[in-house]
Amino acid sequence: MAKGNNSQGREKKKPKAAKGAPVKAPPPPKKK
Repeated sequence: MAKGNNSQGREKKKPKAAKGAPVKAPPPPKKK
């Protein structure tokens, strides 16, 4: 269940970031 939640959360965050140009910059650096 934890793995599924993590995958869904990360996938949901990716599309949201792509929609928002300002939000896309912050997520990449944090993931790195």
